[in-house]
Amino acid sequence: MRNLFLLLFIFFSSVFANAQINRELKNALSKTLSDSEKKALDKADKYFMNQDYLYALSLYDSLSKKHPDDLYLTYLLGAVQSYDPFYFEKSEKLIRTAAALRDKLPDYDFYYGRSLENNDKYDEAIIQYELYLKNPI
Repeated sequence: MRNLFLLLFIFFSSVFANAQINRELKNALSKTLSDSEKKALDKADKYFMNQDYLYALSLYDSLSKKHPDDLYLTYLLGAVQSYDPFYFEKSEKLIRTAAALRDKLPDYDFYYGRSLENNDKYDEAIIQYELYLKNPI
């Protein structure tokens, strides 16, 4: 029964999950970006919020290469990579790297669970999905 529930949850979450941008983290990041980088971030965020993850991927990747120490960009890149099979392994590592931001990101557990599921780590993914369901944010 638990597995059936989780399978249904995963299906509906992937269809209806609302991608969220953290304004506080974005504002802090924006202070370190040039004007053209801010435009690229805004465009990537728009794609992300519209669930056009693969369009956002190249923009976040470009920004992340220029700002490799920014955990928020690392998280966003990992989240969008979880939708491209070519990046499944990298996605898990990137999202895990940004774990320090977990309390500020309401969908962290969802994307980390998704990345674990993509890498056939089902038991760990279930734990993350359960944390996502309990998240009060």
